[in-house]
Amino acid sequence: MKRRQPPHAQQPLTTLLLLSLLFILQACSSGGGSAPSYTVGGTISGLTGSLTLQNNGSETLTLSTNGDYSFTTRLNEGTSYNITIQNQPENDTCTVSNGSGVVAKQNITISISCAPTTYTLGGSVSGLTGSLTLKNNNSDTLTLTQNGNYTFTTPQINASSYNITVDSQPDAQHCAITNGSGTINRQAINNIQISCSPTYTIGLTVTGLQSATVTLQNNSEPYAISASGSHTFPTALTTGSNYNITIQSQPSGYQCTFSSNNTSGTVANQNINNITLNCNAAPNGYYTGSASVKADDNSTTITIPSGGLQAMVNGNRMMFMSDANHLLYDATITNISGINYSATVKIYKLGKVYTTATLTGTIQNHTIEGTFVGTKAGSGTFTVTREANSQQADLGRLVTGFEPYPVDAGDVWKASVFGLGREWGFAIDVTSIATGTNMIPISSGDLGLIQLCSYYGSELVVMPTSPLYQANIVLVGCYDGGGVIVSGNYTGLAVQYSVSGDDDTVLLAYTGAEAGFFAIYKVVRYG
Repeated sequence: MKRRQPPHAQQPLTTLLLLSLLFILQACSSGGGSAPSYTVGGTISGLTGSLTLQNNGSETLTLSTNGDYSFTTRLNEGTSYNITIQNQPENDTCTVSNGSGVVAKQNITISISCAPTTYTLGGSVSGLTGSLTLKNNNSDTLTLTQNGNYTFTTPQINASSYNITVDSQPDAQHCAITNGSGTINRQAINNIQISCSPTYTIGLTVTGLQSATVTLQNNSEPYAISASGSHTFPTALTTGSNYNITIQSQPSGYQCTFSSNNTSGTVANQNINNITLNCNAAPNGYYTGSASVKADDNSTTITIPSGGLQAMVNGNRMMFMSDANHLLYDATITNISGINYSATVKIYKLGKVYTTATLTGTIQNHTIEGTFVGTKAGSGTFTVTREANSQQADLGRLVTGFEPYPVDAGDVWKASVFGLGREWGFAIDVTSIATGTNMIPISSGDLGLIQLCSYYGSELVVMPTSPLYQANIVLVGCYDGGGVIVSGNYTGLAVQYSVSGDDDTVLLAYTGAEAGFFAIYKVVRYG
């Protein structure tokens, strides 16, 4: 029978097996397998260029897009890492968050954020005594109230353009900018210099202007003025600046002139305020209207109805004619001040000076109003308004043959003398038009008060800047009712006032010496 070993006899075998197992495990750990490793990477945002990273001062990684990134080399647990930026992008600045540490049984995630690289924009200001507001690119605003260095609040990215302008100047100063525009080139801009100097106003006094607008200009700056008084151009000038005040456009119904020649010069440390612009009514034109004047008895009123009074104005000459009452007023304007005027007047009736008067009134909005101060027809009031087209007469057809009524040698015209009701025929000498002596008589005879005279005249000439015409009438060997010879050369104004059928009606008025007055109020063409 086999003997069983006691329990203590089995212990050496068990111990041996355990030692063998430990030996095998140790062999595996020292070369029989690989330890775990971990990635080093993360995410990048805001990148617009090319960024180069470095780990532990050796391994590099270049990135050009946003999103996830990872270094090629994996690291074991316990290994140190240190992620740094080797090269920044051209126009960005990138920052690494938590870029260094020790690997601890997990992948390493490091965030990198990039933003555009910015540079400050500024300079210095000198001479400032008030408040100056600047703008960059017409948006970024900066207000300065003291001299010295300044910087705009908003930084600028590389390669961006800047343009510094003055948004509002300080009171009584003008600030000029030097180096105010350019492009950022990887450095701050601090050389934008602003120099402020006192400014002086350009002003003037306007007289006589009412209900109209005159446009002036200083150099090229326009300035519209619609009332009398003191006025100042919007833009003030610094010492040494030139000024030149001119009239760009005249107001309707006025003629404005400067009272002296001090309208140009150079600003020299003081305001310019000694310029005066005088605006006076400019009434040139043809008018129609009405009047109310006294009769011979100085008490009865003669009413000239609307349209019955016709007036012509050229320069300082005013002529009022009333066919119905056989009156002709020949006025010389002695003064026009703004809309107010005064004149001396001779009133003719039946070819002689009937009475005299003084005349005062206003010329405004193309309407002339006046009061005669005298006796008989020289006492009363009138109102006339300029016609819309000023009834510019086409009297050139009398001497040049304009259609539709060409001038022919066979045309006969007749003239009626004021108050006489008689007619006198004359023709146009076509062959002598070029010489200007083109109105010649074809008949003469008993004309009542004016007898046995020869009549001729020069062509009708357009008056400059006026719709009126000037004519020249020559009388030779005429006699008035008192046996006085009437001869002489008489100049007057003329205007056409109607055309009817084949007949042209022309209103002419001529004045001369009292004894030799000759007036034609209608010339009717019979061709």
